[in-house]
Amino acid sequence: MAAFAEFFMLRSKIVVKGFKFYLYGSVNPWVLLASGKLEFVDDPKLGKVGDKVKVGTEEAFIVGSHSSKRAKSAKEALEKGGVSKFVDELVEISDDVDALKTKFKELDTTSNAKNEIYQGSKDPAWFGDPNISQAAKDAAKNRAQLRKNLKTAAGDEAHHALPISAIGESKIYQDAIDAGFEVNTKVNGINLKKFSKSLGLIDGVHASHPFYNRVVDKMLERFRVEFIHLPNYNKSMAKNFTEELSARMLKELDVLSKQKGIKVDDLFRQGEGMGNLVPDTVYNEILKSFYKKY
Repeated sequence: MAAFAEFFMLRSKIVVKGFKFYLYGSVNPWVLLASGKLEFVDDPKLGKVGDKVKVGTEEAFIVGSHSSKRAKSAKEALEKGGVSKFVDELVEISDDVDALKTKFKELDTTSNAKNEIYQGSKDPAWFGDPNISQAAKDAAKNRAQLRKNLKTAAGDEAHHALPISAIGESKIYQDAIDAGFEVNTKVNGINLKKFSKSLGLIDGVHASHPFYNRVVDKMLERFRVEFIHLPNYNKSMAKNFTEELSARMLKELDVLSKQKGIKVDDLFRQGEGMGNLVPDTVYNEILKSFYKKY
């Protein structure tokens, strides 16, 4: 017991304010390594958020912090929540070495890494397009609202059935938003467990999902090609199709990912342990539901 008390006091400090005692646990930093890894380092004296430091022999940036009193590992810290938006975004791509290397280079070339980290990711280039409505831009900017609306628990991530990245690329998605499609609500979202092999979150299903995104993008584009030139096309049609597409994807995500444990990016892949969804079949079935409204 004495040994534990000594260990605890070494890793904490007591601050007296008035007649109250406040016990502060030491803070262990999250670091982004130049080699493309995101790690939780057990060294409260390493530095402050935004500092460029050495972890062993490797250069790294401190990108976040978490109290060691609350968590003893990256996995536990993530499950308990409380990590910064910047770290959360890195967690989403934590198994994509090239993407993390790119993030490191961005921090290494910016004039103020600390500001970059606290501000989070920069607005995408399409935010400067005057032909895209403010409503569409606001939907993308407020993506974190989905987590609040879904009351996402610690250890889970709020997944957009129709990805935010598609807004800037899809005229149909933009028209749907203009017509009232609510991107960051339960009509387009589901809570899923995080997956990150590098962080030990191996029982999750949600991580970076570029293949899934491409399939959804192609469905939106297919609808655009088939319908936007029609004389009776309007934004309400885009909204109706988008709602049908989102509802179908939420159903598949609930059954295949949430219940059966198939990773989001594997839903449209073929083979054992994959989702085995066929894009053409899914699209045609969605279109049948869409036609029933007309």
